[in-house]
Amino acid sequence: MMLYQDPKPVAMDYSDTAISVDDQEDLLTDNEENQLQNALHEFQRITGVTPSILLMSEKVYAETGNTSLEEYAEILYDQKFDDEKHWLIVYEQSSTGRREEWEYEGMQGDDTGSALTSNVTSSFNNRLTYLLNSDDYTTGRAFTDAFGDLNQELVDEMSPDRRDGILLYFLSFPVGLAVIIVIVRWIRSRRK
Repeated sequence: MMLYQDPKPVAMDYSDTAISVDDQEDLLTDNEENQLQNALHEFQRITGVTPSILLMSEKVYAETGNTSLEEYAEILYDQKFDDEKHWLIVYEQSSTGRREEWEYEGMQGDDTGSALTSNVTSSFNNRLTYLLNSDDYTTGRAFTDAFGDLNQELVDEMSPDRRDGILLYFLSFPVGLAVIIVIVRWIRSRRK
């Protein structure tokens, strides 16, 4: 069992590759939505996973009758997508407009695991939560920057140079050890 797995892109061999941002509460300015769309297109290009974001109010969520946001996200995923290569993020905010009262849930398709590893989603969730808690960020900017940071992280982790460097590092240890053993044996044989 591997403790860490490098993310790998998902094959875009599915028909519904339309990226969506459904801002039901007008939480994003036009500029924020455009920047978020750009970050989402970059994410899709890097991973092959199609992102979909739903921003809604607590009131709309409460009307669904679901006991948890996770349950609602799962039902919504199954209604929206015929494949398992999407990442749906449902964000709900208090209908009073107070940004301090928010919650989100991500639901990824079964075939996204090679790109959306647990390390990748954890990193994204930590960054998004941090930015949403910051008074310096709007909801739109928090999502855009979280995806922007994730995109850079994915590019770095999927880089062949990185993998070559890791391979070189791990191969250098046994080779170095073998060289040291040969030198020690040579020195011992010369002493006799």
